[in-house]
This record gives sequence, structure tokens and C-alpha cells, in this order.
Amino acid sequence: DGQCNSLLPGNPHSRSNFSLSGCGSDSGSRELVLVVALEELLQRLSRGVSVELLKVDAQGLDVEVIRSGGSLVGKFVRRIELEVQDLPEGSSQLLYQGSHTKATAMAALGSLGFELEGCGPFASPELREQDCSWAKTTAG
Repeated sequence: DGQCNSLLPGNPHSRSNFSLSGCGSDSGSRELVLVVALEELLQRLSRGVSVELLKVDAQGLDVEVIRSGGSLVGKFVRRIELEVQDLPEGSSQLLYQGSHTKATAMAALGSLGFELEGCGPFASPELREQDCSWAKTTAG
């Protein structure tokens, strides 16, 4: 029904139908939701348990969700999947102001000991949007 959601404001410079429809934190009604840092969830895992795949789709805040896990991400998570836009930082095609790019996701996950496994085809070619997965390296 045309609903969208993000804590980030839509990119006013984007020419995508998504951004033109007013998606972002500055649109529509607001609803309070519980937010829990990933670190808090990972701390609750039983000893010896690992997360085989962590899929994050946080509408432009995916990297921040991963960062909220701190050092526990590298300790407990084996693979991570994120949606990224393969665009330069600050591009007018980014859906949200301040959202991450593929390059910033690669740098953030690399610093946590993850290596890019691969990316699927562009789900939205005009937005250069795709799902990518990273795997924990043995050295990290």
C-alpha cells in the first residue's frame, strides 16, 4: 500500500519513485517500537551457540545494527547478509540521507573480520541495490 519505513530521512536529491513518494523518517505517522542493540541479544546466547546467518534489513541503517553488536558479532556470527547500494558515498541515488554504501559496508564488516562472499544481481538496477553476504574469516 505504498508504506515505507526508516529512521533516516529520505534523500531529497534522489530521483527514485521510492524517494519521491516521501519515504523516510520525515513521512507519515509515527509509531514507537522497541529497539534492542544487537550486542544485548548476542549476550543472551547460550554458551557454545553461534549464529550461522544474520540477515539485516534496516532501511539504510544495516551497518549501524551490525556495529551495535560490538565485538560479539565477530565472536558469535558466522555469516552476515545485508542489502546495499553499490554507489559512491553521498550519491544522489542513495535512498536515505546518511545511509551506508556497499563500500562502507565492506569496510565496516572487514574491520570485524568478515570477508565479502558475493552479491546477488541488482534487485533495483536503477538504484544499484543488491543483497550481499559476508563470511567470518578464520584470521578475524
